[in-house]
Amino acid sequence: MNKKFETQAGLVLLILVIIWILLAWLISNSIDINGKSGLVAILGFVIYIIFFIVISAISKKHPTKIFIVIQMVLFVPLIILKFMRPYMAILLHSILYVFFSTILPCFFIILTDYFKVIDVSYENKIFLIFAFGSIISVQFNKFLIKLIFNISLAIKKNSKNIDNLEIIRLTNYLFKPNNIRFFIYLMYLVFMLIYSIKYLDNKSLFDLKSVDTAIMQAFLVFLAFDSLRINSKDISILPSVILRKVISILTFNDDSKKEISKNE
Repeated sequence: MNKKFETQAGLVLLILVIIWILLAWLISNSIDINGKSGLVAILGFVIYIIFFIVISAISKKHPTKIFIVIQMVLFVPLIILKFMRPYMAILLHSILYVFFSTILPCFFIILTDYFKVIDVSYENKIFLIFAFGSIISVQFNKFLIKLIFNISLAIKKNSKNIDNLEIIRLTNYLFKPNNIRFFIYLMYLVFMLIYSIKYLDNKSLFDLKSVDTAIMQAFLVFLAFDSLRINSKDISILPSVILRKVISILTFNDDSKKEISKNE
């Protein structure tokens, strides 16, 4: 791995992300969806599309310099939208990944609240969402990615378009199980740093100190699960082997005799 090249690539990627955030911020602040400016923006977009189609049709029949220049100017917003597409796709897939990872504990909490079967406190709800959400996000990684691809608006189904394939490849690359694990550990590391500083000042990160404890306990559960998952790869316990040995002991056949003679 070329460290210099990776550093340069990382800086370029960081600059692109900053530019994307600035563009998103400018667009969100310039358009009021509920106000008059929202209606003006929609009308302007419709007029732009119509004007773009008309100019494109004229420039094909009459390829003069004036129409070519106008068409190039009209291409600028499309280029900006194309530039924002991969970032918007990853943002959407990240939201969907978190949503599907936490939907089961959230559904369980809703059921318990509705049927009043178990009295689940607010702190326990936070614990369940963080603990099981983290576990599900790692353990069912492939299933979650397939689910995202099936419903994502950023991907066109059965399309072999290069942009479409690259978004799928980028999502698969970023949402690998090890990358998800790294992000979870990073998230908890940041939380623990802030929590420790607040704790030493006799303060809490949230209004309730018990919420801080709930998140901390959720991390401990995930840590135990992750350690178990990693160490289980080195364990070789086959039910068929155990069953065969149990039968050998019960019947006292040749296999059990061999085992006894070996031990002697």
